[in-house]
Amino acid sequence: MKWGLAWILVINCWCTTLFAQTPAYLHYVVSDGLPSNLVYCGTQDHKGLLWFGTDKGMASFDGTSFRTFGLKDGLPDLDVLYIWEDSKERLWISCFQKQLCYRQEARFHLVQDSSFYYDAGLLPLYMFFEGPGKTIWMTTALNDNNILQGEAYKRVRFPEPATNIGQIGDDLVAVGQTSLMLINSPDSISVVLDIIKTYPVIDKTTLNSAAISGNRILYSYANALYLFEWDGKSVRLIDHGECPGGKIATDRKGRFWMCSPTVGAICFNNTRRDLSNPVYYLEGKKVTTMFEDDQETIWFCTIDDGIYGLPKDAAVTYTTRDGFKSNNITAMLLRSNGNLLASDDVGALYEVGKNAINTTILDKRRVYNRSRQIIELDNGKIVVAADKGIYYNSENGIREYVHPFGGPKSILSKGDTLWIGTHGNFGFRVLETGEIHRVVHRRRVTKIETDREGYIWLGSVNGLYSQADSFVTNWNRRFPVLSGRIVDIVKAGKGELYIVTPENGLILAHVEAGEIKDVKVLNEQPGFTPIENIKSVFVSSGGAVWLSTNTGVYGLQKDGTRLHFDRYDGLANDDVNAVVMQKDTLWAASVSGLSRLLLVPSSPTNNFYTYITRLSYREKDQPRVFHIIDSLSHNPRILIVPDATLIKVNMAGIDYRSRGNLTYRCVTTEQLPPWYWWTSRNLIQWIGNGFADSRDTSWVQGGEINFGAYLPSGAYYLHILARSNGGNFSPSPDEVTIVVMPHWYNTIWTSLLIWLLMLLALLWFVRTRSQNRHLNARVSELQLQALQAQMNPHFIGNSINTIQQFFYSPDPVKASEYTSVFIRLLRSTMFFSEWHFIPFGEELTYLRDYLRLVKLRYGDSFHYEIWGEEELPPETPFPTMLLQPIVENAVMHGMADEDLSVLVVRFSKEDRQVVCEVEDNGIGYKNTLGKKRVGARKSKGLDLLHKKMQALNSIYKLKAQISIIDRAESGEDAQGTRVILRFASLYEIRQSLKTMYSP
Repeated sequence: MKWGLAWILVINCWCTTLFAQTPAYLHYVVSDGLPSNLVYCGTQDHKGLLWFGTDKGMASFDGTSFRTFGLKDGLPDLDVLYIWEDSKERLWISCFQKQLCYRQEARFHLVQDSSFYYDAGLLPLYMFFEGPGKTIWMTTALNDNNILQGEAYKRVRFPEPATNIGQIGDDLVAVGQTSLMLINSPDSISVVLDIIKTYPVIDKTTLNSAAISGNRILYSYANALYLFEWDGKSVRLIDHGECPGGKIATDRKGRFWMCSPTVGAICFNNTRRDLSNPVYYLEGKKVTTMFEDDQETIWFCTIDDGIYGLPKDAAVTYTTRDGFKSNNITAMLLRSNGNLLASDDVGALYEVGKNAINTTILDKRRVYNRSRQIIELDNGKIVVAADKGIYYNSENGIREYVHPFGGPKSILSKGDTLWIGTHGNFGFRVLETGEIHRVVHRRRVTKIETDREGYIWLGSVNGLYSQADSFVTNWNRRFPVLSGRIVDIVKAGKGELYIVTPENGLILAHVEAGEIKDVKVLNEQPGFTPIENIKSVFVSSGGAVWLSTNTGVYGLQKDGTRLHFDRYDGLANDDVNAVVMQKDTLWAASVSGLSRLLLVPSSPTNNFYTYITRLSYREKDQPRVFHIIDSLSHNPRILIVPDATLIKVNMAGIDYRSRGNLTYRCVTTEQLPPWYWWTSRNLIQWIGNGFADSRDTSWVQGGEINFGAYLPSGAYYLHILARSNGGNFSPSPDEVTIVVMPHWYNTIWTSLLIWLLMLLALLWFVRTRSQNRHLNARVSELQLQALQAQMNPHFIGNSINTIQQFFYSPDPVKASEYTSVFIRLLRSTMFFSEWHFIPFGEELTYLRDYLRLVKLRYGDSFHYEIWGEEELPPETPFPTMLLQPIVENAVMHGMADEDLSVLVVRFSKEDRQVVCEVEDNGIGYKNTLGKKRVGARKSKGLDLLHKKMQALNSIYKLKAQISIIDRAESGEDAQGTRVILRFASLYEIRQSLKTMYSP
């Protein structure tokens, strides 16, 4: 058998007439991140990433973004001609300058073995194959080739240069330029077929490529294809034909592909074991090679147009290239027989069946005739409302009915009556007779629909009307959300209508007996993102609602899930006029053609990986990037410096069928960082969260999490899971822990150290102060004791002088009494001198004894009184020897010269203070200071008193104060002196004593 290129083209045209369609390719070029539009090769690694070799470096692709590798990354040359991965996850790379290398564990490794160096010029291009025992064969365009067994390289010589090596059954064979060779061992290679001798080939140097699939080998020469079969013993020719040569490759189904810069890509279905069923892809594109990923997406590399991807069950589009009259599809209907009807803006009607598309021209006279609506009658006939009239099929073909009141906007079939709404009228007509019964209303109609009870609802430019009251009441009066133009009306469940207005979007109305009971604006519902510019509504049999908009198609599922499809999913255009859901197939009529999307592919859609690809931030205005996808560990821990800003995390779902249109569920758990990086904020938040980590779940669109300008120090565990646009989750989430390190001075240990130093300093200060206070108290105590030692002799000396007076004028009785009181007083003085405080009762007894001595001395010329002793409890602490010098000074300097001398002592409490007043009727304090009495000595009592008060104030904080008032100077009608002594009351004294003598 022999077929030429013309035969292939005829077969291709015949397929187009049966069911022509344009698949929605994935297409990536330099503007998408590809380093060059010249792509030599491509492959997929064990992680699911795609790798492409270009003339400007090598690029990896995760379905969302490209990452380019060049000389600075360790690549020996920018021209990457071939990429292949072995079972040990080594990515072998063959470059133009022939320096062999491989990439493993995120690093490029150059092969320096001497067996790879040849005498003549540059090394040839390497091709790779892994044979039995994980032996890697590295073939070139020379007879001498290499193998890698374990870690050792070995030179192997072939009878002729081998372009490919493959396994056929148990046999390992090598495809030469003009022969097929059997490899028994590295040292035993024999030729089993000499093509040059067996078959007429123009020139052995014209071999472009060859590939093995099963037991068949396809050779591509300059102008012909040869298909051979090996049965283990011999080789026979199965088929051949004339065809421009190109690169031969195979897919996972074993089909042969030929990629050529002249004809694009051709796929041969090997089920017929010949070359009789070619299918063309990317006609006119300069395709260099192809490969298939693990999701059965076919990837094509081109010379000047980047890369193309054709997913399995990819969306397809019908346009003028496929026989349509116009690309602007304006109306659709799903027929009762399962076929889809679509019409455009030039009056063409298309019926899409299982294997073919039937085209009907409604009006050949019209150049522009936009279809508004398609309906199906009970008898199966089709009625189309277009700008220029109404068309329906009959036994005599397509019939046209021109409505006398203007172009129709919407039609509705109810029994044998056709209801018609135009830009100025609303009425009905009986189709069989053509009789117009009447025009119901004269208003602009936008949509006509019935509810489940059969009531007709009329939408206009200013509201909604019902048949229940003959279309009189505008329901926007009761429900203002229905004001404005009614875009679409669709019946839903029992007693429900979906209504669309430009202002409020999708509205759900509950109706009964032709009346609206209530409405719900779905755009205002919590969790429902407003969908704007809705053009039409379609309710599927399962109750899901599908909306066509100028931003694609939205699907609202019964479980609350919202789906979105746009041009990234294969739609011809985001501006969609109408939508129809047929089982698992979505039809979208757009301004650029009719698109078909299969929402439930024939193979599982959730077998894709989720990866956290990289983390980036800025440190002192310098960008920093971590490629997390290169990490060999699960849940890697990344440390970020304290000054990091603009932290971003990129992720990818390796689902190329989703065209990058993925949503990611991101669970961020803020954990306690390692103990040496704890901060106060970390601990407070952890304790406030009940000694547990805080968790936050968010949904991310676009594959990037932006943590803002500043992320507080701490540990953040990210759990990422990708979800396709069809609602399928990836079975393999990815994880990473980000640790934002704090500044050393922000750690809790620094804070604790500072607090500890402050505490130690405070303790040192308190201790030093306490020691100083104790030292000062001891010094003051010694001073006080010294003062009391001085005061006692002063008192004793004055008393002895008084006793002497009784001997110059002998008075034995008074001398005896005086001596007795003096001795008792002297004993008390000696006893009290060891104490700073004594009970008030004892101080009062001491005071009475002293005044008794004075009375014995002066007799009737001296009188004393003590008032207010009941104001103070007897146990009240009273400073020792503090009142006696005041009383003594009053006796010595406050005696009246001629009259009776009177001394009054008063005790009281004022504002938590003890007040002692000593008052005499002498010449007064001022006169006492100015008068020099004969024989008077300067009194040291008050001087000692002041010093003692200072000592008591220093030790006990007694706050003792003394005031001396001249009664005559103060305006009193009397003379004399009043001395007022104040000191802290019982409570303050006891508190001071506790402070001073507490352990």
